[in-house]
Amino acid sequence: YATFGMGLFLHDPGTFTNINTKNGLDVGGMTFDLERDGDKVYIATKNGLFIYKKNRIEKHFTKKDGLPSNMILDLDLDSKGNLWIATANGLSKLSGSFFKNYSRTDGLPSKLVTSVHVDKRDDSRIWIGSERSGLTRFDEKGFYTFAVQDGLPSNSIRDITQLNNGTLIIACYKAGVAKFDGKRFTLYDNGLDDKRVILLENGFDGEVWAGTESAGIGVLEGNQFRMIRDSDGLAHNEMFSLYNDGKKMWAGTFGGGVSCFHENTWFTLRESDGLNSNTVGSIVSIDENTTMIGGTSGISIFKMNNQTFSLEIINILTPSEELSFEKQMEPISGILKDRFTLTPNPMVYNPSDAEIKYRYRTKKFSDPKFSDWSKLSLSPQISYVPQDVGSFQLQIQAVDNRVAFSEIITVPFNIGRVWYLDPKTAIPFWGSILLLIGFSTVTYINYRKKSIEAEKLREAEIERQQAEMEEAREFQQAMLPSEMPITDDYEMVGFQKTATEVGGDFFDFMQKEDGRWVAICGDATGHGLTSGNVVSITKTAMSSLVEEDPVPTLDSLNKTLLNMNIGLNRMCLNIASIGKDSIRFSSAGMPPAYYYSAEKRELEEILVGALPLGSFKRAIHTEKEIAFKNSGDILIMMSDGLPEAENSKNEMVGYERTLDLIKTLSDKSAEEIKDGLVEMCDNWLGDTAKLQDDMTFVIIKKR
Repeated sequence: YATFGMGLFLHDPGTFTNINTKNGLDVGGMTFDLERDGDKVYIATKNGLFIYKKNRIEKHFTKKDGLPSNMILDLDLDSKGNLWIATANGLSKLSGSFFKNYSRTDGLPSKLVTSVHVDKRDDSRIWIGSERSGLTRFDEKGFYTFAVQDGLPSNSIRDITQLNNGTLIIACYKAGVAKFDGKRFTLYDNGLDDKRVILLENGFDGEVWAGTESAGIGVLEGNQFRMIRDSDGLAHNEMFSLYNDGKKMWAGTFGGGVSCFHENTWFTLRESDGLNSNTVGSIVSIDENTTMIGGTSGISIFKMNNQTFSLEIINILTPSEELSFEKQMEPISGILKDRFTLTPNPMVYNPSDAEIKYRYRTKKFSDPKFSDWSKLSLSPQISYVPQDVGSFQLQIQAVDNRVAFSEIITVPFNIGRVWYLDPKTAIPFWGSILLLIGFSTVTYINYRKKSIEAEKLREAEIERQQAEMEEAREFQQAMLPSEMPITDDYEMVGFQKTATEVGGDFFDFMQKEDGRWVAICGDATGHGLTSGNVVSITKTAMSSLVEEDPVPTLDSLNKTLLNMNIGLNRMCLNIASIGKDSIRFSSAGMPPAYYYSAEKRELEEILVGALPLGSFKRAIHTEKEIAFKNSGDILIMMSDGLPEAENSKNEMVGYERTLDLIKTLSDKSAEEIKDGLVEMCDNWLGDTAKLQDDMTFVIIKKR
């Protein structure tokens, strides 16, 4: 039938045939066991015993017909065709249409018989399990019961089966699985997640399958159980029935449908697939392709289709392109870790709730066998990520949950390494890289040699410059007075602090023949030995001009420096000729001097403008006479090192701040004034800033 948006569905009445009340099968709510005898099947239910033959219910036996109870829990046949019946009210044997019943008065330990088993070695011996009454043997000698005191692990026996060697296998509820060799009982529970074992079935290779109440199936292999759960593909973990049809293991569950283990794959059938009930209490094989499944509302006859259904792949998505599978004649090429996505399309018509799952496996062309199939996946996309290089085959198969397989599609692949690891392309590439590295190494070595040579030259130049600076510093310091003049009338103090680069600052005190003193404070432009030479010329010339007045002295010095051809270097100079009650002051390019009048208690800035010495031949120099007769009068001459000193924020001390400090220190001695100016400079610079120009000043104070 067609749907809107959900495709085309085929209702296949041949997959399941359900027989229920409408067909004369009223199971009373549960089918507990199924036993096939030739062309007929005995059906144990809550509502007596039914016989199914020739596709219909042929007979129905109840208590009215001689059964001790309508609740039949287990069935088994002996070689004579007798049907042994475990009921809720004792044991019964059906011979033809006659029932022979056994009860507690005959030696049964309990009226509730949970299981019955005909001994495979001697079918005149019947084994009976009961609830809380142990294991009972029934033969020509009568009933004999084994209990816990005889070594039986539990008195609650839910199922019995037997190995080919005659050893009994017993489901001991709340204990595990026991084996009985006729002499002693051995309990097996190692690895069993739920010891409430209620079902037993022989496996394919001598192992024992044990169904539990809530932990799925435990497979006893040797002395250890291996658990199978819903996460492995089982329909449900609450087991209700187990049956081995010789090729497939069937597992009925409580509420999850029936599962079938076939070709290492679990299939699950539910009510949505046509099953009569999701609670499955019994299973039996009618023939190779037909299975009868008993549930709460009757039986379902399931017919398997052994023919594979068609499977096709339309496109294959590679990392670089999308390929048409039909047009792809050559193996698909790729590299390690590439992802190839294949989308299979099964050509099968299913019931609407049926499931199609997919699996795949791989092998190298040179390998004899394929790897194991992957786990089943509901996703219709198969992702293949090669983990090795070589020629491979990828096989894909679809699996229908109605125990059907698709044809197997094989896709060939040629997998190589990424180009820079593939020998065909990697050798030329890495060879070129090695050549480039070799060339680069040689070039780098030569570059390093040149760099080292250049570095040595730079270091030598730096050492030379440092030596020159140190020589200039020593030369500069040598031209300063070794001690300050001491007179009865004046305090005279000179100070100099050199900067990071040695400048041309200097000061001096010279005494005339009449005993008077001349104080000098100068600043030669430039740095190092060049400025030192200018200072040396100036000081030498001054020694012959000391008797002259300040203006003639400056005129003579200007001519001398011009005649010496000192280039762009200049000499800035303050001259203070100290008289009895006055000072004659002249200047050439220096910052202002500061005069403090003790009488007026005022600080005055003395600025005598003129160009630095060595600038022009016709430079004009002037002088100013300063009254200097009162005790406490002060004259301070200084270079620009202090006012223009900068802190870490590039802020200058400034002339205004310098003027304010001098005014504050006016009542101090000349030495204390000097210390105050130096302290202000140090505080202004702090720990991070450096003095960029020499700081020099001369202080004269009247006693």
